[in-house]
Amino acid sequence: MRRLCSAVLMALFVLSGCGEGGSHNSHLLLITLDTQRADFLGSYGHPETVSPHLDSLAQRSLFFEKAYATAPFTGPSHASILTSQHQSTHGVIYNGHRARNLTIGESSVTLAEHLNQSGFNTMAVVSGGPLDARFGFGRGFEGFNLVPQMGYLDSGGDPAQVTRRAGNWLLDWKHTGKQERFFLWVHYFVPHLPFLNRPDVRDSLGIEFDQTVDEESAATLPVAQVRQAYRAEVFEMDRFIGQLVARLEQLELADDTIIAVVGDHGEYLQEHGWTNHHGLFDEVLHVPMFIHWRDLRASERRPGTVSTIDLAPTLLDLLEVASLATAEGKSQRREAAPAPVFAEWRDFRLLNQEAPRPGEFQVMVRAGETKLIRDMLFPEASQCFDLSTDPAEARNLFGPNDPLTAELGALLDDHIKNSLPHGLAGIDDIQIDSKSLEMLRSLGYVH
Repeated sequence: MRRLCSAVLMALFVLSGCGEGGSHNSHLLLITLDTQRADFLGSYGHPETVSPHLDSLAQRSLFFEKAYATAPFTGPSHASILTSQHQSTHGVIYNGHRARNLTIGESSVTLAEHLNQSGFNTMAVVSGGPLDARFGFGRGFEGFNLVPQMGYLDSGGDPAQVTRRAGNWLLDWKHTGKQERFFLWVHYFVPHLPFLNRPDVRDSLGIEFDQTVDEESAATLPVAQVRQAYRAEVFEMDRFIGQLVARLEQLELADDTIIAVVGDHGEYLQEHGWTNHHGLFDEVLHVPMFIHWRDLRASERRPGTVSTIDLAPTLLDLLEVASLATAEGKSQRREAAPAPVFAEWRDFRLLNQEAPRPGEFQVMVRAGETKLIRDMLFPEASQCFDLSTDPAEARNLFGPNDPLTAELGALLDDHIKNSLPHGLAGIDDIQIDSKSLEMLRSLGYVH
């Protein structure tokens, strides 16, 4: 089976053709930010000090102002980033769950597999259980390092250890004198709940609030305090990213490395009366996404909507590596015509085989400044918004006879029928095992 998969991968590589222009000698550093809202980075307009190192990278980047995740969860969203496919195609529809009894599906090819077949040395350093290699996230990586949970009551791997292990791998790669290009994926779990407000971070930002914020207190504390606690977490993550980029500089690799930054999903900070991340409002779908390289003299900002499934094709284009034949996204290296973006959501409660409720199985389409969230089990509970006049998504325009609803609904129907090879994965497609369920309990998703 492994020989067959390798043969299929090589055939896809040969048949897919090559991109034009770019940096055929560049390395790739992919940094994924867990639970990172776009509007909590300075480069996306946050008014306070929060992300100086990321903002510095963004100053010379291909910068996407309206990038959308495919899901509000770590596992499904990262699977989309790495395969350039939607959830119902790659099969990861929950953290630790599979549709049609798959991890990342056998018909999917990951960015790491593709680059490894193209001669890249591949390494991953990740910090969250939903990205465990057993769910398919290790495919294509010659080395895969899952950093254990923090020692101070957080739910993800220590960002200091993530940075150290990634930096040490770069040092080893440099000292071994390897000639091949590298692809290094580094994942930071901070700023996921709980928000810990470490003293040195609070002092750096002048934040006096010092309470640890868990899911329960995030819903009851004053919203200003919750937002400051989240801001402190983002600042901590940004500091470690600065250290990682400094390591590239020290090893004289920065000039030859493309750095891609993308969030997997955002976080509610009491908007819509919610905390954590679920559903399909913009607070959990609008994420940062930009690509930095040294010979780009100024930021090239793209105002149109793009999906995180467009990232891998864009990177391959920039690297001058053959395109990914199984990709559903498109390269955004050159500005493309506006296109709708899509997302899927299924509540964990559906795993308990309880009677479903409105809002627990939704799909979303955004086209320009309009957006439809269709409830797949309770269609009358669907929602439609004009974001040009209602960016907070507070006024539901949905109606069975509404022209905007009909227009967006047609786009969504076409996507499900013509863009998802297996159709939309339903509730009956969900598979779970006891180890996955225990991981979800540790993260607070199920009880």
